[in-house]
Amino acid sequence: MSPFSYFFQQLRHKIFGSKKKRSQKKGYSLIEVLIVTAIFLLLLILASQQLATQLAKGRDARRKSDLDRIKKAYEDYASDRNQYPPFGTLDTCGDASVTALAGYLSEIPCDPDGTPYLYVPYPDFSDTSGGFRVYAKLELETDPDIATLGCNQGIGCGIPISLVSPGPEEYNYGVSEGIPVYYTGGSTDVPTEGICCPQGNTACNMTTLINGACPASVPYAPFPDLPACIQYSSCTQ
Repeated sequence: MSPFSYFFQQLRHKIFGSKKKRSQKKGYSLIEVLIVTAIFLLLLILASQQLATQLAKGRDARRKSDLDRIKKAYEDYASDRNQYPPFGTLDTCGDASVTALAGYLSEIPCDPDGTPYLYVPYPDFSDTSGGFRVYAKLELETDPDIATLGCNQGIGCGIPISLVSPGPEEYNYGVSEGIPVYYTGGSTDVPTEGICCPQGNTACNMTTLINGACPASVPYAPFPDLPACIQYSSCTQ
């Protein structure tokens, strides 16, 4: 007896009773077949969804592990050279014969989908002495680490479209050194005045900073001044 036939028979007996408790007619009725088939398909769909979720969790775990490895390599690189790797370092991911991190990583890891992770040096692409951010796209948008980093669903980590296009909002997880993961823009990434830019809105609003940050009730990204807010975001004055 095949597994499907056994499953069908057992499920039929659970729903409709054993043959002894039923009429003596032989075979399955059309209603029985339809009901059992519908239940079987529903269970199959639920199992497939659960499997897809588990596979996505596995890929996201790999992304986090990759970024941790990259961060450690970058820190070791900076310890030896007093600056972080140049912009574009991660673009040769997956090619063991070409790596700008020789001696720090045997091979630059790619995202599980085969694309490079996004590397944003600080303060700019030509000067990598101040810090860095490395971003990834987690598949499970309910991952609590996304909210912890301030990279809210639909907004991402605040990366401006001038840095990556299309889809900067898809980068919802990252690691950093010397600066926050969330991309605030501006010349210093450190707020010195009471200026904040709403995430995802279209206006740069004035608000009072509390201990160098926006009030907890206001989910804004701090900018050093109003011009920086306008320049490094889609906001308007």
